Amino acid sequence: MSIVLGGCNGSSRATISTNPEGRRTSFQLGGYGAEGNADEFITSAGFVPWLSFYEENLACLAATFAGNVMVHSPESTRYSVVIDVPWRAYWLYMLSAVQRGQTSARAYKRWREEVTRRSRLGSDRTVDILREVLGDRFDRTEIIDQDELAPLGEILEDMEPGRAPDVQALVDAMRNAGDELWNLLLDPELRSQVKVKGRFLDPEIRTVQELCGTSYVVAVLRRMLAGAVMSVNDYVETTIEQYVQAWTDVLVQHGRLAFRGTSFAVYPFSHFVPLEEGGVMYRRDPGRVVTVNDRDGISGFDHGWWLDPVELLPGSYLR
Repeated sequence: MSIVLGGCNGSSRATISTNPEGRRTSFQLGGYGAEGNADEFITSAGFVPWLSFYEENLACLAATFAGNVMVHSPESTRYSVVIDVPWRAYWLYMLSAVQRGQTSARAYKRWREEVTRRSRLGSDRTVDILREVLGDRFDRTEIIDQDELAPLGEILEDMEPGRAPDVQALVDAMRNAGDELWNLLLDPELRSQVKVKGRFLDPEIRTVQELCGTSYVVAVLRRMLAGAVMSVNDYVETTIEQYVQAWTDVLVQHGRLAFRGTSFAVYPFSHFVPLEEGGVMYRRDPGRVVTVNDRDGISGFDHGWWLDPVELLPGSYLR
């Protein structure tokens, strides 16, 4: 059985882009996925050095849940764990700015380096927590760290203002990579038969957001070729599993692939949620320093005390 652990890089607070005046821009890369365009020049883009509370919380929640599932399974059950923290998908978040000349080659290069480091940092953190939960059983677990957009690596590394591909060129590159699964999900005829949320897909992928989203779906479908798959992710990512189920129905109906297992997704309840109803933690990340009120004077401070909320995570999720 496979377990796919999803995640994101940074947060709206931890992902920072600046303009020529050194001020933070209104365009926060990743805050709304691959949507939106920069309305001012981006001179620098990156992350704060440490993982955001959002990243730490999701890594702890997902890895702890998955680890407990594995620990309470029969010893004979073998698991493969896919760490699906985006890498080149986040490189693409600057595509629009590069195409429109709203950033420099230097800033884009730094963004790629920052994303690569961040993706590794998030993946390593998830694996470390999984190791703690599994104990001796960790050594019998296969850890898979795969980027479904790897075929775009060279194209994206060579990209710069004045020499940026459009989305169709990226789709063509994925088609030419020779991956059967990708070619099926890019097939216009098949896409026209996939219905999600009451709408059929467009025959062609036309946006970066669609391309990135497809990569997350492919990651799950690929594991289904080997057996059953359980995805563990943030509840705001429910759309991924909806696409997985829709694609599974079409591919099975047409006999194009022989899946050896089904897929289902789990969205463990986080003990930490934004105060406002419907708030998304990625966009409402409180940061790594918060003030805890102390109206009853338990701590001896009249105005509360400072706390890194990450310190609360180990005792918040049962291991």
